[in-house]
Amino acid sequence: MSRAPAPNADNQSLHGETAARRQAITELLFFASVGDLYRCKKIALGWGLNLRDPNTADYDKRTPLHLAAAEGSYSAVSWLLQQGCDVNPVDRFQRTPLEDAVRGDHGEISTLLIQAGGKVVGKGGELIDLADSPLSGNVRIFTDYDPEWEVQFLGAVTKTEPYMIVTEYMPGGSLTDIFRTSKKLTIWRAVQLALDCARGLAYLHSRSPQAVIHRDLKPANMMLGGHKIYNSHHKALCLDTSGASNAHPPMDISVGSASGVNANGDLNPAYKMTGETGSYRYMAPEVFRHEPYNNKVDVYSFAMICYQLFECVPPFWWQDPIEAARGAAMQHKRPTWGAVNRAKVVVPPRIKALVERCWHKDYEVRPEFEDIIEELEEISLSIQPTLDTYGTANVKDSGGSSQKDPKSRECCSVQ
Repeated sequence: MSRAPAPNADNQSLHGETAARRQAITELLFFASVGDLYRCKKIALGWGLNLRDPNTADYDKRTPLHLAAAEGSYSAVSWLLQQGCDVNPVDRFQRTPLEDAVRGDHGEISTLLIQAGGKVVGKGGELIDLADSPLSGNVRIFTDYDPEWEVQFLGAVTKTEPYMIVTEYMPGGSLTDIFRTSKKLTIWRAVQLALDCARGLAYLHSRSPQAVIHRDLKPANMMLGGHKIYNSHHKALCLDTSGASNAHPPMDISVGSASGVNANGDLNPAYKMTGETGSYRYMAPEVFRHEPYNNKVDVYSFAMICYQLFECVPPFWWQDPIEAARGAAMQHKRPTWGAVNRAKVVVPPRIKALVERCWHKDYEVRPEFEDIIEELEEISLSIQPTLDTYGTANVKDSGGSSQKDPKSRECCSVQ
């Protein structure tokens, strides 16, 4: 966005601000509503806007936080709160950002605002907690026991065959279905899907009293909650954990973890593999070798799925799955970046480095999902999609540069 020319004394607004400055505020409000952090930051910095000033709003006293919350722009809400914006500004309609988020059914944003002290306006005009408001039942609030990646359980068949678990309908199918279509994912959207997966696994690995290891991560087990995943800013991915998932105590890595012996010198039976769990292309080397394993097997499988998300081909696509797993386990082979390049994919180096840490041959080197989430969130902000003057997609890579060719940022499908 080009900066407007310096105004003169004849174009003062009703609030004593220059018309150009008022236009800058208007554009800030718009880009906050669509979650375009790059332009929000550019406008705020270029015009020296005080985001804490209640006059940084429209004529209805609706602030950038109001609009971001109302439109479900999580990244913008998070950034505005980090900038110290008032969490409870009240507009002309006696609404706070929290009420806008609730009315828009944006549970994650509602949770974020509540954690920052967000309230709603009561009947007497005072600020009250959402729990004390008639709006309290209008949105799902996410807590440690109500995570964003949880699939709603509806019922089960346990007494007659076929046994089954009934969950909410996931109309988007799975990542496997996406890979089989001709539709394309941008690098930024692929990062969002990777984030969803990482958050779900972090939740499983942090369960108490025993962590849950998925053990069967593959695109077919990553379910999509809607058809708008190609351009939506909302979370869309859930993990199917009804197959090989199991609860395990943490491996005692201080006592012979490399050989899988416990304190008594015996092989820990909790970490013996049958050879039937997991899909071979995504299987951790220690699993293929029938060695003791821990939660880091999920990190390896996650890396292989990320490779397919960003590189647009399955890992070791040219090999039989068992041969691929054998090469990874016995010869420490890993997929090659850019070997096919069907869609001229440009994967940022920071993404490559993270994926390579996740598929490291030494599971102790592989990061925990909490660290993966932090890294992916930073990457997501650094490649936030924007539009230039001509409507061409710009995506900033992790080094801060921009690339204008939209095809260079797309992820192709794999038949």
